[in-house]
Amino acid sequence: MSNNEGNHTDMPPQWALQLTEQIKLLETRLSSVGRGPDIAMAPVPASVDAEMVPEVQYVVKRPATYDLKLFPEPRNAITSMDKDFFKSQLSETDRRTFYASCPRNEGMEYTPPSLPDMGQSQSARRQDAALYDLQYKLSGITRPIDYFIHQCTQGDGAVSRKDAVDFANNIRDLINGNSGKHP
Repeated sequence: MSNNEGNHTDMPPQWALQLTEQIKLLETRLSSVGRGPDIAMAPVPASVDAEMVPEVQYVVKRPATYDLKLFPEPRNAITSMDKDFFKSQLSETDRRTFYASCPRNEGMEYTPPSLPDMGQSQSARRQDAALYDLQYKLSGITRPIDYFIHQCTQGDGAVSRKDAVDFANNIRDLINGNSGKHP
């Protein structure tokens, strides 16, 4: 028997005590989750070292969400407001015509990457093609956004109400047109 073995006490090491304390704290929080979010989000007791539970100090309570109640002006301005978002699709011809009316941004790469064909299954190739198509359509939506910002930064920077409403309607139509045509 060495001298070190004789000096051991029955006390567990400090790290084990801290771990036990952290487990108790987590069990307390877990049991209080069913009682409401305010209890579950209670601050860490001062006895618990901040380094032991680092994620707690970064947990923040989110503010309540708000709903926009439409009054007549926006309802009349947004032409597609009363249409079923997923059922009123933009035709491919209309989409291409609209994209052609917006200049391409030279700083933007509009062609999404594709996977190299290295023994992919038919299903993988189909999914890759669908993802490629979706990415391409989404990149097209950036064209009117870029053009709108270009127009806003030219001249005095003031945007007319009509231009802003037209822009919002066009973006809604483009997003709507890309929302439901996926294999």
